[in-house]
Amino acid sequence: MKEIFKNLLKGTVIGSSMLLPGVSGGTTAIILGVYDKIIAAVSSFFRHPKQNLIFLCAIIAGGLFGMLAFSKGLLYVTETYPLPMHYLFIGAILGSIPLLIKKSTIRQITPKAFFYPVIGAALVLILELLPENLFVFTELTGPADYLLLFIAGLITAVALVLPGLSVSFMLLVLGIYKPTLQAIGTMNLAFLLPLLISVCIGIVVSTKLLGTAMARHPQGTFLIIAGFVLASLKSVYPGLPTGINIPICLGTFAAGLTGIVFVSKFSD
Repeated sequence: MKEIFKNLLKGTVIGSSMLLPGVSGGTTAIILGVYDKIIAAVSSFFRHPKQNLIFLCAIIAGGLFGMLAFSKGLLYVTETYPLPMHYLFIGAILGSIPLLIKKSTIRQITPKAFFYPVIGAALVLILELLPENLFVFTELTGPADYLLLFIAGLITAVALVLPGLSVSFMLLVLGIYKPTLQAIGTMNLAFLLPLLISVCIGIVVSTKLLGTAMARHPQGTFLIIAGFVLASLKSVYPGLPTGINIPICLGTFAAGLTGIVFVSKFSD
């Protein structure tokens, strides 16, 4: 029961952070030390179905509660005090890097230890250079439109699974951000169902591949993920503080950085 409560609490934090600008749910899961557990639970669900179901239900229930109960409050604080809050996130993100390095089981500093994070960061930054509206969706009139929507859902699933990638940005790039919001508002199931099915398939395939990579090549996989997380700093960085904001931002940065040490112990 204690473990379920801990996972509910972590899910709440993940859910409440997902709507914050520049913060991905995957990055928050890494900060809380449950990212690899979520990947493993989805990718190898049927090995321990009961255990994985309880774990995932706790994370999902906590995430939904967090989105409903705390996201507005966090958004208000972030919009009212943007610099201090963003530096809090920067401290938390940087504080999660040693956890990823520890999980990579790397024993000594080698060129490979720098190569993999650079590859991960480069992938995220290249994706951010893509122009918006690669696909144009007006109306779904034929099989070709549904095929494009299905492909867009698969790509969106990758952004959901990998840390450092903004789902809203990916929707903008694919040209389905506004159509998706409109479909949700009007409950357009002809649009939402194919998108939801493709996203679910994409999540299962992505987590399966990532889970296999974590098991067989933990060093390279976790170092690449560290690169993803480092690249996410670009989206969070709000610029240099001035005046009274300097000591405040230094304080929130330190709080985010040192807070992860306690969160890591709590996760263990």
